[in-house]
Amino acid sequence: MLIIDNDTVAKVLTMETTIAALEQSYLALAAGEAVCRPRIDIRIPTSDPSRNYQWGSMEGGSTSGYFAIRMKSDVISLLSG
Repeated sequence: MLIIDNDTVAKVLTMETTIAALEQSYLALAAGEAVCRPRIDIRIPTSDPSRNYQWGSMEGGSTSGYFAIRMKSDVISLLSG
């Protein structure tokens, strides 16, 4: 298992390599050689009514032997309107 945080990603990925990887991934998905689950977010109220805790995750894998999961944790501020 390899765990990569946002700082590491920013150091090793360029926009060009990211787009190339996405293109390859979407082609594998269209060919039935990969699967993915769209991101699901869960929002939990906090003691501050203007803020929610939000947890999100998504995952996918391919027949080429890769599986990945993305997890993110945020506190989001709600705009009153």
